[in-house]
Amino acid sequence: MTVRVPASVAWALIAVAIPVALTWMAPTQALDLAYQIRAGEGALDHAAVPRTDTFTYTMDGQPWFDQQWGAQVLLGSAFRVGGWAGLDLLRGALVGLTVWFVYAACRSRGAAPMGAALLALAGWAVAAPVMTQLRPQLVATTAVAAVVWVLASRAGSPGRVWCIPLLTLVVVNLHGSFPIVLVLLGLALLEDRHDRASRRRLVGVGALSLLATALTPFGPSVWAYVVELATDPVVAEHIGEWAPPSLGSASGVLFVASVVVVAGALLVFRRGVRPIDLVELAVFAGASAVAVRAVVWWAIVAPVVIAGVLVRGTEHLRDDADGRSTTPATILAAVCCVVAIIAFVGARGVDERTGAPRMLSFAPEDLVAVLRDAAPAGSNVFASQLHASWAELSAPGFRYMVDSRVELFPAEVWDDYFRVSAGADGWEAILDRADVGALLLEADQASGLREALQDAEGWRRVTETDAGAVYVRDRALRGG
Repeated sequence: MTVRVPASVAWALIAVAIPVALTWMAPTQALDLAYQIRAGEGALDHAAVPRTDTFTYTMDGQPWFDQQWGAQVLLGSAFRVGGWAGLDLLRGALVGLTVWFVYAACRSRGAAPMGAALLALAGWAVAAPVMTQLRPQLVATTAVAAVVWVLASRAGSPGRVWCIPLLTLVVVNLHGSFPIVLVLLGLALLEDRHDRASRRRLVGVGALSLLATALTPFGPSVWAYVVELATDPVVAEHIGEWAPPSLGSASGVLFVASVVVVAGALLVFRRGVRPIDLVELAVFAGASAVAVRAVVWWAIVAPVVIAGVLVRGTEHLRDDADGRSTTPATILAAVCCVVAIIAFVGARGVDERTGAPRMLSFAPEDLVAVLRDAAPAGSNVFASQLHASWAELSAPGFRYMVDSRVELFPAEVWDDYFRVSAGADGWEAILDRADVGALLLEADQASGLREALQDAEGWRRVTETDAGAVYVRDRALRGG
């Protein structure tokens, strides 16, 4: 007997399983994850949101505006319950839910199951370099995708929009992307400007959502934090995701290609295009053109907008009301689910090159293990920024100069960091001033310093790999 499932279920499984499988096949960067886990475990241990920095010697005891505390608690909890496998399950679940919400939103705009699945998959492909990374933004992306689905389905389920203030409350305690929810509500209000009942409903939802943004441990000052972060020159200059998309990167190529495809679809199916569609696409394409990290919002909004355009402009992608099931779709869905399971199992284990979990990149456990054994407990450590996050989780007994919380450190700290990394004049004095006892150096970020150390006295190289090196201060040579 042939088992067939409804086309809507089969294509939903296909749309979800493919991104989840590919996500588990790709590593996630420890530099955006490891310190978040440590912060989350600290919050769980003390039953309090972190308020001051304890990870670094440059900002020790200074205020830390930890706006992402909710995501950290989630990550820390998942790590305690399931270890690295639990975190990878969470990563797959977040990606799968995000894609499902986009699929469901496309269906709400009238797209047939196959069309909705292809659009959701296309959106995910555009944002894959960002969406495969487990970090607070991914958690927030799932909640924002839920908002997109709620708004896309509001004609058939108008009462559902009252969930948006709760979703806003969730997002504002996870990540600084919470203004996206208000932007989506504003665009929905513009679309429904002639529908009095919907307009009044959306105004009420918007007011409650705005109020929800103040319900954080830091109150409404989260808005100032977002503005300061978005305008921080150090962040803009040194964090690649805050730079505009470039054709020299996969993210930039995918984004530009998607804009070209969307523009082509608007031309071909122009009779299905409404002014509000152009406004929505322009808003999110414009945001993505400013910063790579915003491509994810384009990737979850553009498919839904295009679904409506295609449905209004052609009969081919409209929903098949009879809900017929198909054997090929069922088989493909089953295959995709099996591949996802295999991908998850294959991601387990330890990377023989680094000694870290196989699912991680930027996790030089081999170097950090040497650091733990060679450096005196409690030492101040100069660690390259790419290695610092993993070191903070794997070797919490030390304090480091900087880490991935770029906005936390004032410009003068970054000036010192870059001077030391380059081995520029005065690097020894900077390390001496902070009584730095060990160096954890990434091969490229600290290439200048590694060269300078060849002629420097008072430092002993303990180990060196392709990823970097560990040095400890030789107190006898330094007169310590």
